[in-house]
Amino acid sequence: MEELSGPRPAKNGKVPVSGAGPTEPVGVWTRATDVCYRVLVARARDLTLSTGGRSALVLAPHPDDETFGCAATILRKRAAGAQVSIFVVSDGGAFNVEEMSRDELVAAREDNVREATRRLGVPSDDLHLLGYPDLKLRELVDSMTSRFAAIFKELDPDEIYIPSSIDFHPDHVAVHTASLRAVERSVSHASLYTYPVWFWSRKSWSVSGESTLRRKLLLSRVFVAAIRGLRPVKVRTEGHLETKRELMDIYGLELEPDYDFFEKWHLRDEELFFATSTHTRGRT
Repeated sequence: MEELSGPRPAKNGKVPVSGAGPTEPVGVWTRATDVCYRVLVARARDLTLSTGGRSALVLAPHPDDETFGCAATILRKRAAGAQVSIFVVSDGGAFNVEEMSRDELVAAREDNVREATRRLGVPSDDLHLLGYPDLKLRELVDSMTSRFAAIFKELDPDEIYIPSSIDFHPDHVAVHTASLRAVERSVSHASLYTYPVWFWSRKSWSVSGESTLRRKLLLSRVFVAAIRGLRPVKVRTEGHLETKRELMDIYGLELEPDYDFFEKWHLRDEELFFATSTHTRGRT
């Protein structure tokens, strides 16, 4: 996760909270996404029993995305003795914290992800910080593709977890694009899953304009995706949900502007993923 614009305080000094994402009001969007989530969970294939013993590689655009998207799944795998490798792609240095220099921020976020990884039960040797410049990943897709392909070929995991492309953050979309290309190049046979980060934010689905027609079009896209366009799978969080909450709290610096959004969408009875492949058309 890398919050780009974040909610701005209203005139009363309070930040608007809705669970819909940065600066979004409570309303039709929130109710619609609640319905869509229930539809996706009802449709989702349950991987809880089968995924635990399978090795995995998690690609996180920033230090924290591995926790928001996959923490309970990682915990379940590590409890079963499966190897999990986490690759954090960017250094996280573009997050706007006025009282910290960029170097201080990068160091703080590295400390956070190392602590989170330790609590996830992932050995320090299986955490890899690739150090790409935060907010510059769109310009580095070719470089990331080559690097990811080599990683996939070397580790040959059973499962690969990458961020969803339905996300307003350009770094998340860039990692998704590079990952799909790398899977093709490496001829990996791993099961490929995308995980939501800002998926439920209106900004991730938005179309220009705020007319009634455009708002209806936007909601229609969400419903069509939920009902037809995505292949949801789920891993139950039972036994690991409170640990995931504690892990998210490690990232208090990043979460503070939008804690309610992440609590609503990432502390659920299940972690939701979307099965995909390099041959799948559309966005996942």
